[in-house]
Amino acid sequence: MNLPLDFVTNIGQIPNCDHQKLLESLVTEPAVSIRVNLHKKALTTFTNELELIPWCKDGFYMKERPVFTLDPLFHAGAYYVQEASSMIVGHAFSQLFPETKNLRILDSCAAPGGKSTQLVSLLDDSSLLISNEIMRNRAMILSENMQKWGQSNVVVTNGDPKLLGNIPGYFDAMIIDAPCSGEGMFRKDETAVKEWSLANVAMCVQRQKQIVGDLWNSLKENGVIFYSTCTFNTNENEELARWICEEFGAESIKISIDESWGITPVELTGIHSLRCFPYKCKGEGFSLMVLRKTASSEKHKTVTKGKSFFSAVPKNIESDIKNYITKEGYSFVQNNAGDIYTFPKSFEAEITQIGNTVKVVHAGTPVAQVKGKDIIPNPAFAFSTIINKEAFNVSKISKETALLYFSRGNFLLPEAKNGWQLLIHENIPIGFVKNIGNRINNPYPMEWRIRMNIS
Repeated sequence: MNLPLDFVTNIGQIPNCDHQKLLESLVTEPAVSIRVNLHKKALTTFTNELELIPWCKDGFYMKERPVFTLDPLFHAGAYYVQEASSMIVGHAFSQLFPETKNLRILDSCAAPGGKSTQLVSLLDDSSLLISNEIMRNRAMILSENMQKWGQSNVVVTNGDPKLLGNIPGYFDAMIIDAPCSGEGMFRKDETAVKEWSLANVAMCVQRQKQIVGDLWNSLKENGVIFYSTCTFNTNENEELARWICEEFGAESIKISIDESWGITPVELTGIHSLRCFPYKCKGEGFSLMVLRKTASSEKHKTVTKGKSFFSAVPKNIESDIKNYITKEGYSFVQNNAGDIYTFPKSFEAEITQIGNTVKVVHAGTPVAQVKGKDIIPNPAFAFSTIINKEAFNVSKISKETALLYFSRGNFLLPEAKNGWQLLIHENIPIGFVKNIGNRINNPYPMEWRIRMNIS
């Protein structure tokens, strides 16, 4: 690996770091790790042994990297492939928010969804997560991953973070996994190495400051920022956190960890951080700083004015679909295209306010679409953790058939009744098809399909 000379020269400024060991670690093989979806009670179908990640109760190391594309449970949201180092955010969050009821959380730079899927797994149903991504194509990937994860207390948005800053005093906590120079990903991403420069670091710092400034007004007084990067330099980490404290009014919070984890605590000019160095911690380079807002903040008031992008589902339709889910106290709503969604009733006014502030990609759980007199199940509804399997005709299918489904391929269900079938693989719902005797209609989204040769 040809590392940039300026990076090698400046590596000595990284605190609490064995710089020679860090350089040596950047040419070693990275660890492979996943985080399982405990709501779906399933692990990967791959047979290699899993090793628990000590700071994440649902995170595991794998002995080798399999072809995840060939595992149906990967596509069904039974687990998420995520760097072990970044899972420390969940540990820090649980330490500061042991009670997770009635919280409003923002993941501001959320794509592709690693931290959002982890956070929503920690939240009570009374808490709401807003996952935002400014880039449209990345927001679509984020939406796919959140739908597959299957929880209803999520709104995925696509817009500039400053738009969410227009909802004052709303968030109890926000995760800012800031766009950075990517030094911690050098051994996995050759592009990060090629694009690195001191000028790029300076540009990242300005972008990070802009994001924090744009969002600051929306954080409650005593609210918490979990600020992280996948880079090593102090400019984008401790010095950026110190700037936040001095510029806006915040204090640094020390997060407790177990020394055996190999995560390095740092204190620099009054700022506490957690550092993951690849030579010491089994994961990629990662830095986390936790700050509490000490400045006063305007109290949030839910604004119900404005046009709602949802309308009530007709009573006869709601009557037909109310047994689709296993939870009480949920609203069924539809958009102008006839797509039906469900989420806890308590979120309706807030989701309207969010929708009048920033573009909503999806809110809650997609359920179905109404076409004429027909109710067509949404393929993503199969991934929901609140789906009532008993409300549908069920077909249990093999791994090979499941992969055909995810490829939008053709297969037969000779023993199934005609009409809509809920497909089950390894006791996990994975999708819907319409059985028409000698063929099936496969509605799995074209943009989500497996593109590689599965034979």
